[in-house]
Amino acid sequence: MFAELHAALSTVGLRGSVEASVATQRLLLAFLASGVADAATMGRDRQVLATLKSTAFRPMAMADRARAAGVSLTELRCIVRASTGLSPLNYILGTRISQAQSLLAEGFVARWEGGQPRWL
Repeated sequence: MFAELHAALSTVGLRGSVEASVATQRLLLAFLASGVADAATMGRDRQVLATLKSTAFRPMAMADRARAAGVSLTELRCIVRASTGLSPLNYILGTRISQAQSLLAEGFVARWEGGQPRWL
């Protein structure tokens, strides 16, 4: 299922968006049908992903990101892989790419400040 979602997300345009939406819905239905996770686990996993997303634009070691999320590095890897099918690094890169696409679509261009891109 993650391979299907990954392929859909790699497809550009409206077709890719629709395929990604369908793949996401299938993944959610399969997850809910499995009954594997309880509400507390799902909440913790969402919080870990939210922490990764909020720190995606900071220069941090992965161990520091895990600490910020309140989990070990091994737990971080397991949670991100189970939730997204990606490694933590690929999840962060995807977050950065998504932000870059949004900024470009809105007509923003990265501003360089001190040798570092302001948003990317």
